[in-house]
Amino acid sequence: MQSMEDFWTYETQLTEGSGYGQYSLAHLLCLIVFFSLQYVFCHHFDQKTEAQKQKMIRRAAIACACMEGTRDFYLVSIGVFRIEHLPFHLCGQAIFIYLIREFCCGKKGKAFLGEIAVTLNLPGAIAAVLFPDWTEYPLFSFMNLMNYATHFTFVLYPLLIYRHKEVHLAFRHMWYEAVYLAAVCIPLYYFNVHFGTNFMFLNEPVPPLDQITAVFGPQGYIPGLCLLMLVWLIAVYGAERKLRTWRKN
Repeated sequence: MQSMEDFWTYETQLTEGSGYGQYSLAHLLCLIVFFSLQYVFCHHFDQKTEAQKQKMIRRAAIACACMEGTRDFYLVSIGVFRIEHLPFHLCGQAIFIYLIREFCCGKKGKAFLGEIAVTLNLPGAIAAVLFPDWTEYPLFSFMNLMNYATHFTFVLYPLLIYRHKEVHLAFRHMWYEAVYLAAVCIPLYYFNVHFGTNFMFLNEPVPPLDQITAVFGPQGYIPGLCLLMLVWLIAVYGAERKLRTWRKN
């Protein structure tokens, strides 16, 4: 039986075999709870008044920062916080995007960042829970539960602003993502080179992105990543347009 000491154990002190595999029964259980709670929160959101919806959206943005701050406080308190724990991955960038959008933006800024949240941060956070890199932890452990809780808020905020019709996706807006990714990925690539990190997996592929190198080779990883992003954005915009048409009919 798992002890409370195991609950707080960091990955470097974990015993072999204490975690769970991707798409094991434990992982599937986490996914069921994760997406079921998303549905419950969105359904609850739909029943709110306009003022209450605005408050719930803002609280979701604040919750992202609080969750990440709690996790980082724990890592600092046990003396294991490292540079790779900074929130510079795509889903971690949601903290800054959501807060800036809610508290520091005008109408055009909200439209720009809202679209980034829905087309990039939302799928990035979903991909993280579908292919988690924290499965070395036991199911009932602080880091496992906190990682799911943090990504829950990363997913919830864009879902709420989309349901509130604050975001209007359109193919002509694809330059939003191009500008954002260029502004973020270029400096992050050199940051990774300098500090030996791998934020946004720009410098080294991880599963399932390692399939890009299998197709294009090591030198083709970055161009392949760009092509994958383009295909993804076309799919997202196309699927959303069909969904919108279906709802109207």
